[in-house]
Amino acid sequence: MEGNQLTIKIADINIGIKPIHKGFEEFCKDYLTDEDADFVLSATESDLEEEAVRVAQYENLTAEIDYSGFELEKIWVYRQIAETIPKYDAFLIHAASVCVDGEAYLFLGPSGAGKTTHAKMWKQYFGDRMKIINDDKPLIRVTDDDILVCGSPWSGKENWKNNIDASLKGIACLNQSNENHIERLTVSDSWNAMMNQVYRSGVAETMQKIFGLTDKVIKRIPLYSVDCTKGEESVVVAYRTLSGTGI
Repeated sequence: MEGNQLTIKIADINIGIKPIHKGFEEFCKDYLTDEDADFVLSATESDLEEEAVRVAQYENLTAEIDYSGFELEKIWVYRQIAETIPKYDAFLIHAASVCVDGEAYLFLGPSGAGKTTHAKMWKQYFGDRMKIINDDKPLIRVTDDDILVCGSPWSGKENWKNNIDASLKGIACLNQSNENHIERLTVSDSWNAMMNQVYRSGVAETMQKIFGLTDKVIKRIPLYSVDCTKGEESVVVAYRTLSGTGI
């Protein structure tokens, strides 16, 4: 596919990519579409050189770590996607996202908070009733009558990802604890929890759009602080409240 355009569909947005390096077709194979692109991304070598500097600054990578070539272009493309999709009422959030019985749940928290562990416990508990949407980088799309959690080819270290869009039912802000406890966050605390995890653009207009979309999410979907152990009971406590339906 080097030198050719491919188009992927994520969050109901058609994104054209003209890659410099080989590998994108395989990487995006589950998201490819024949539909016309809403916008097209095409990196230059200069773009990738700037991205390499940015990655080193923000990820604290050492010189021994090679983020050149295809891997670096993947980072550049996804950052450009995150910068552009707010125009289409969507944004990137750092979270683990799962789907149970067709409804989506987000697990928020800093690295080490237990997002991956909690997702594993939900999978163990619910079995085939649950699918992972994305273990680290789902997209949120806000419509007039729904809020969707959407998968993408970009994921976290577990590489858990599925081409799934599902209506958002609940958001859990995870804390490791010796006991299981859940309580609803205030509007102020909900804002802090969300803004700590959403993609932060350096463009004021784009960031203002992300603020507006985040506000709509908070007004429609309750956020809960979830203190959880590593046992099955933590799944029951979280799901019963987040779903509002019991188990």
